[in-house]
Amino acid sequence: MPIPNIPEGEMEVQMLLDHSSLEIFLNKGQYVMTNQIFPNGDYTELRLENTSDTELKIDSLMESKVMRIWD
Repeated sequence: MPIPNIPEGEMEVQMLLDHSSLEIFLNKGQYVMTNQIFPNGDYTELRLENTSDTELKIDSLMESKVMRIWD
């Protein structure tokens, strides 16, 4: 599904994933998506799939772990 008003060229994508939710931020919050998820096991891989006809290039990919606040 095309997203309206996204500028051509580079785009920043930030994904936050925890045990039961996924949040995706495009261009520092220009567009935001939140989804509640119910996995059957631990996360062991990340797969990115391009379903469009446009070629996508990932310039950098970084993983950051967040400290838990609950015991």
